[in-house]
Amino acid sequence: MTSGKKNPDLSPCPNEAKKPCTEAARGAVSVASKRKAEDLPTLMSVSLFAGWLPFKKSMVISSKGSAQVVDRSPFKIHRELKSILSDWTIEVTKLGSVDLLVELKSNDQAKKLGAISTFLDISVTVSPHKSLNSSKGVIRSRHIRCCSE
Repeated sequence: MTSGKKNPDLSPCPNEAKKPCTEAARGAVSVASKRKAEDLPTLMSVSLFAGWLPFKKSMVISSKGSAQVVDRSPFKIHRELKSILSDWTIEVTKLGSVDLLVELKSNDQAKKLGAISTFLDISVTVSPHKSLNSSKGVIRSRHIRCCSE
């Protein structure tokens, strides 16, 4: 039933010659769009890389020697962390049997905790958690469906 005419609404996408692209995908927003036109640049400027957090939110306190931090009293651990961070808006969890996971709320807390070398008279290393400080995902939008990275 189709004649030899091409649909005027579909034209080649500027980034890919073979895929057709609608007006919405090229940047124009239709009247029936659910989002406002000023939201489109915000949606298009989202950076998509792992490790986007502005600071390392999850830090691990590991003991260097035979004495373990987790063997100390939870009250002493609380008091020591409160004196280091000067604020108790964090969450502390025991990782396995040797490490402490500390969830921080600000960049200042991350800097203060990262600077310590002894904790409760035990030599320790403080490092960011390997997997909790990153985020990976796929963002899908009809506005950018035919465009490559």
